[in-house]
Amino acid sequence: MADNEEAVKSGGPEASDARRSQMQGPWWAILIAGIVALIFGCVIIAWPLMSLYYLKIFFGLFAIIIGLVAMIRSFTLIKKTKTWWIMLLEGILGIIIGICVFAWPVSTLIFIVYFIAAWLLITGISAIVSGSNAKSGLVITWGVCSMLLGLFIFFRPPFYAAMTLVIFLGFFAIFRGIAMIAESIAYKVAASRAEQAAIDAQAAAKK
Repeated sequence: MADNEEAVKSGGPEASDARRSQMQGPWWAILIAGIVALIFGCVIIAWPLMSLYYLKIFFGLFAIIIGLVAMIRSFTLIKKTKTWWIMLLEGILGIIIGICVFAWPVSTLIFIVYFIAAWLLITGISAIVSGSNAKSGLVITWGVCSMLLGLFIFFRPPFYAAMTLVIFLGFFAIFRGIAMIAESIAYKVAASRAEQAAIDAQAAAKK
């Protein structure tokens, strides 16, 4: 990590890659979130006619896990960006929404649908801010998609929203999972290159 930060300060060709990787938090946290999102999406698509009871269990777990990962990422960004609190807020609200979905009666369909819509809007805003800091078009894209899906659910009648929610949510989760996994690998590669560049620079300075 120290070598990575050295590469950022050096201003060399690897500096931008190192800075980009730092603006998203630890790569392994992004990878975990991506894998969870991908699994959730695949389950939803493979079992679209699942009962609302199982949907709320899967989504509740999904929101809580993604929330915990967002909080971990936010703590690593405190000294790196002024917008770290947005990711922290995303994590806290995501966990709260996940718990509310678990606790809410299954019969109150409309509230569960709106909880999911609120989560999509919150994570979308956070992703757009995070992607802007890291200059990542992929992160910004899934943030915009998340917000659009959330708005669509909010402004559609509950019955139709519930009917389309499962399919849209499943495909969105798969897209987000693949995107996050790709981003985590890209950040890991960027961080490794930056660290190697810092080591090479230090070795050259000693000669």
